[in-house]
Amino acid sequence: MVAAVNDLDVPFFVISSSHLLAKEINALQTLSRAINKASVAFIAQFFTQERQLLVAEMSALAPRFPQKGEAYARNTEYPHTLASGEWTAPAAAGAFTEDEVTGYQNLAQEVCENVSRSANAVKPGR
Repeated sequence: MVAAVNDLDVPFFVISSSHLLAKEINALQTLSRAINKASVAFIAQFFTQERQLLVAEMSALAPRFPQKGEAYARNTEYPHTLASGEWTAPAAAGAFTEDEVTGYQNLAQEVCENVSRSANAVKPGR
């Protein structure tokens, strides 16, 4: 949604590789000057507390370099260490439960389906 708003030349949040999706949600929720009240209400309704928690969980799976001496954390792209100290990969059997995968896929689908609705509400040039 953030990218769609930025594509309409209403830059309000710089997308970076930091994977701080929670901050992007907050930026969308406070974007009241560039969009109409119905759209603000839609964004508030769409990003329920449950969806925000799911986004935060998914965001936490973005790869990050560990601090010196820490293990590589579970992520969606690179090998990481288990609590036992063994290395595993995100694609390894059992790395993610079926419920996790289904939940994240459903969240991504919901966001994709609603991108055009919220992006169309943005008034270009403001």
